This record gives sequence, structure tokens and C-alpha cells, in this order.
Amino acid sequence: MRLNSKKTAILGIILASIMAGSAIATFMLRKDIQTSLRVKATPSMKLFDVDGQTELLSLSLGDFTWESTKNFPGGTTATPTEFYFANNTDQVDLYLGLAFENAPTGLVFKWFVKRGDEASFTEMSAGVIYWTPILSPALHPSETDKQYLNFYIQVYCGRPAFGDYNPVVHINAYDSPSG
Repeated sequence: MRLNSKKTAILGIILASIMAGSAIATFMLRKDIQTSLRVKATPSMKLFDVDGQTELLSLSLGDFTWESTKNFPGGTTATPTEFYFANNTDQVDLYLGLAFENAPTGLVFKWFVKRGDEASFTEMSAGVIYWTPILSPALHPSETDKQYLNFYIQVYCGRPAFGDYNPVVHINAYDSPSG
């Protein structure tokens, strides 16, 4: 049996369609894989000295005598007229707390805090989280006075053993007032 070119062309089209249909069916097969992910904010803050420009990396607390109190910045008994700054610099509202380590028994740290929009300072003991959030500039761009905290630190020296000490002050950021 001899095929003419017309029948050959039709047969070729039919075979090509069958093959293409098989190929398409193979490529159209789908398997689903369930996934999960979390998009996390990246909390960040910066601490600044009284000029608001110089990053606060260390404090020299100087010399103390027994049962003396000093406020910083300044290092005197007077309430400071200039303050340190804690700026929220990222994507999540922060609640801040103060902690310290390597301090002798009898040395007590407190800090006095107020957010930029508040009129007066609140006294906070070490280990207590300030309940007013420092707002994220990414989430609240127009509320610039709520994106930073003014603070000063008060150190009371009871009757620790005489000597040189290097206490470390920690300003910790939390995502809630309960820590």
C-alpha cells in the first residue's frame, strides 16, 4: 500500500498531535509542596551621647565615696540638664529596660527615662522595662518625637568593698512591655 503525500501529511499531523499531547500532559503534571515562613522585623537601636551625634559606647563613672549618688551625664548630684538618647532605628516598636553586671554589692543603678513627646522623666529601677514603646521609624514615619528616648543614669554607691570595678550597663530592647 502506497500513501500519497496528502495522506502522509495528515498522518504526520495526527502523529505530531498525539506526541505533543503526551509531552504537554507530562509538563502539565503538578505536585504541590506546602511551605511555611516568617517575615521577621530586624530590631535595631542606637545610643547617643548628649550631642545626639556621638554614639554612646562607654561611660567613665569616676570615683565614688561610700553612700554617695551621682547622675550621668555630668557625674554630679544635680539633675542633668543634658541627656543621653536611645533611638529606634528599624522596623519594630521597642520597649527598653536597664540591666547591669559586674557591679559590686552596694552599687545601685537607676535610670530616668522619657520618650521625646513626654514632659517629665519616670524613675525606673534596673530590671524593669519602660512601658511606653519607642516607635519604629519604618512603621510610624511621621511620629518622630516618639522614636527616641531621653535618659540619664543615676548611680548610688552604698558600702561596697574598696577597689576598682568595671560594671557593664545593658540597655535591652524588647518587643513588649512584659519582656
